[in-house]
Amino acid sequence: MCDVDALARVIETLIQKLETRFLDHGVMDALGIVYPQHWLQVDYETFSPKHFAVIKITFYSNKTQLLDGVETFVLEVFNVSDLDSQ
Repeated sequence: MCDVDALARVIETLIQKLETRFLDHGVMDALGIVYPQHWLQVDYETFSPKHFAVIKITFYSNKTQLLDGVETFVLEVFNVSDLDSQ
């Protein structure tokens, strides 16, 4: 018979590891702006501001990360003022 608590801990650990290694779909889609194909689309001007907003929300704020039961403070990756001025 399977120990339900042990199985729950395994699933929780798997979810934590996946979340730390893979970006969510919206972020991956937003990061598509680095490819020329993005800029060649007819409607790129419609989606570009939305993509930049997703990037700002994801990478321009301090966060905490729970990894192996330890909460760690993570600094922002980018500076929002630099992005806006560029």
